[in-house]
Amino acid sequence: MNAKHPFKRGAVAAAIDEVQQLAAQERAAPGRAALSRRRFMLAGAATAALGGLPLLAGCGSDDDAPQPGTRQPEVRTIFFNHSHLDHAGKAMMFQVGMQRHALRPIAEAPHLLQQARATNRFLAAVPDAQITHVAEAVAVDAEYISLGCAYTLTSNGLWTMEGAHILLPQVASPVAFTRLAASPKAASVSLKRSKYGMPAATSAADL
Repeated sequence: MNAKHPFKRGAVAAAIDEVQQLAAQERAAPGRAALSRRRFMLAGAATAALGGLPLLAGCGSDDDAPQPGTRQPEVRTIFFNHSHLDHAGKAMMFQVGMQRHALRPIAEAPHLLQQARATNRFLAAVPDAQITHVAEAVAVDAEYISLGCAYTLTSNGLWTMEGAHILLPQVASPVAFTRLAASPKAASVSLKRSKYGMPAATSAADL
């Protein structure tokens, strides 16, 4: 299959491997892993190189993937903003590892967004027009960073990649927020929150 964007697997694998090693250090000795802003940004830069978009984790082959963690996977409902695409009537997919999930237009499942907004302040603040699709029952590794791809199926049997996404384990959010709050960048607004005109996160739940 062909894709719109060429894969730069070597750079992505190197960046993700470094973050995975730091995550393993953090689990072994909490608070002692050297997870610097520079190294975190390296993973983000690799994702941008993959998809060309500042989005959210695989797209690589099995030899790129870390060994699975020992915890049970986290099962998530993931929402997407494809309002910038001509997506009407097109089949879109989201893939994490060997899992493939159809992206449902949110108009087909508005109850899922309503349920999620009850506990997710970020989603509650995003305008309806900028939440266009949803993927249900996505299993994400509970210990390692996962990589996902959103793509559109084309009429000739090929596909066009629309974005690459980093999916962090839920246990990473409190660690990330604690370190952010203790840094000189505590008042910084993330690119995601800035995109929707939101202030800086005030808790791990806001990340």
